[in-house]
Amino acid sequence: MCVKSFFIIGPARSGTTALACLVNAASAAACLHFEGNVLYYLWRMMARDAVLTEPHDDLVAELRTTAEHNLVDRARQSPGKTVVWRMDDVESLVRVFRERLCQVDDPNVLFRETSEHFFQLFCAVAGVSTVGDKVPDYSHIADLLGNLLPAAWFICITRDPRAVVHSTQCLMDGAFHLFGARQAFVIAVSLLIRHKLMIHDIIPGLGQRLLLLTQEELARAPRWVAEKTAQFLDIPFCDALADASEDMQKNAQIKDWRQEMRFDDIAAVEAVFRLAGPNAFGSPEISPLQNDWDMKALSIRTLLDGCDDTKIPSAVSDARSEFQSKEDQETLGKLLVQLGDHAFARSKFGRAETLYQEAKRQIPNDGVLWFKLGELFVTIKRLEQASEAADMALRLLPETNYYQTLRAKAFFQKGRAHRLRGETRQAIE
Repeated sequence: MCVKSFFIIGPARSGTTALACLVNAASAAACLHFEGNVLYYLWRMMARDAVLTEPHDDLVAELRTTAEHNLVDRARQSPGKTVVWRMDDVESLVRVFRERLCQVDDPNVLFRETSEHFFQLFCAVAGVSTVGDKVPDYSHIADLLGNLLPAAWFICITRDPRAVVHSTQCLMDGAFHLFGARQAFVIAVSLLIRHKLMIHDIIPGLGQRLLLLTQEELARAPRWVAEKTAQFLDIPFCDALADASEDMQKNAQIKDWRQEMRFDDIAAVEAVFRLAGPNAFGSPEISPLQNDWDMKALSIRTLLDGCDDTKIPSAVSDARSEFQSKEDQETLGKLLVQLGDHAFARSKFGRAETLYQEAKRQIPNDGVLWFKLGELFVTIKRLEQASEAADMALRLLPETNYYQTLRAKAFFQKGRAHRLRGETRQAIE
């Protein structure tokens, strides 16, 4: 069977899940929507320093656990049309990974070959020849994925940044596990980072393998989007896809940022996106009028433009003059974390550490930041510091239901550090 693989990319709350569900309705295609993360987790695993020197049984167990959780357990709980993998399918994926783990010495090769087998298995499980994956974090690395998987296609969906910020804030109000910053200014910075990457690297790098859509198009004309997507993927526009488009049009429930969003939050987002020009994210109506947030946005421009790693401390020092109140200091700390997260996702570990350390000066008692530092230290094999950071995260993260997942990951992080130091008994504890 000739396999055609694709990725749906875009920031969280930009319509990636809705688009994945729409594509998944097609009779000739299947797309992971709620149960993704396997390949993204594999990407992060393979990006770790000296990853192939880690115990191979541990790496195999990581992949097996992630695949079983996402492709079997979560798939059973996902709404709508969902392809549920069998444990035999998971074991087939793991077996190829284990075999190649012993034969290759390049993590990128191992990622590519495991990914190719993943898509072949997905086609067999779903009974189609066109299959896709969707995780918002792919928007950090789409150009890198495109280089490693030259046969893959990409569908990027964007959305008015004000609508994304408003939707994200509403989601956080519902106590979902985003563990991110709630400040509109900070969320907008995260969106702008990805927008700049899209303009400068992803669009030029992927060329004809990339389809650009907007959430506004999906909400206003889902049938048109479905037809365009079907043509791009070279699949028929079937009755099931037409019915799904009609249902989406009837049942659309989209929050209206114009009516519901705080004026100050709108001003904060617009100040950030004025740095990118009037047409950023397809939003030509962003006001050209400056507001109090513009000085803050201008003060971090050097950081957003990707200054040299050695200049980050001085750039942060310059920005502090515009972030003097306690609330503003937290905002600066949180946006530095966003910049660090982007660098971390792209395996720029030195830059990520510098940004996280600068963030620590602003928000030294932030448990989420300490967790991210620990994750970074495990990745770059600074294991003593990883244990210390995990301890700090566990000390600072509240023992509430909202943070229980992150606390569990911090314990796992500490155990992995012990395991990599050869301290198996402590790791088990």
